Amino acid sequence: MAQIDSLTQVGLINATDLALIIRAGGNVLATVGTMAAQGSGAVDINGGAIDGTPIGANTPAYITGTRVIASEGITLGNGTTYAAANTLDDYEEGSWTPSLSDGTTTGTSGLALATYVKVGRLVTLHGRIIISSKGSLSGSLLVASFPFTSASSAGRFGSLSVVQCEAANITAGENISGFVPASSTSAALQVYNAGTGTAALDTAEVTADFGIIFICTYETDA
Repeated sequence: MAQIDSLTQVGLINATDLALIIRAGGNVLATVGTMAAQGSGAVDINGGAIDGTPIGANTPAYITGTRVIASEGITLGNGTTYAAANTLDDYEEGSWTPSLSDGTTTGTSGLALATYVKVGRLVTLHGRIIISSKGSLSGSLLVASFPFTSASSAGRFGSLSVVQCEAANITAGENISGFVPASSTSAALQVYNAGTGTAALDTAEVTADFGIIFICTYETDA
């Protein structure tokens, strides 16, 4: 049996009883929705109502075993009132293939491994790139092929940290980092090579087997 206590918390009480009830102060108010078995201990809440007020109408929530599936997200920290700013409506994780690029061409990949986690609009990337040849790379370098496009609003830059670097052609003590501009699927690599600040990392500053391990965080529009 699944139940909602005081209309705010969902708990799985007994996975063998296929019923959903709503309680307030320990009293049963109503059963909710059209309940259909989804497997052992599962219910389907689909457009149920109490006193004419829809619960999950058209966008049902599902409790399947120990999983809660909410198609429009979960509102947190705002009492019982929906607010877009308090609603978590996306979570995703997976892998992607990064590349070293000049914006037009890419270096020949020797190793390209990366993962991502997206929580709401916030994306976190972890990855490693090693090239086996610069090929026709020229000019400023990018870490490219991000799985999501960055936010379009000006000023919402993302950041890329290089935690390990090999086969660079820079001066000892200089550091490589990067930033993610608006509406982009890449990070522009930078090198701290002057007391006044950074400059774009140029193809001439890496060798044919250049590689980095990086962490990048940025926002999306949705």
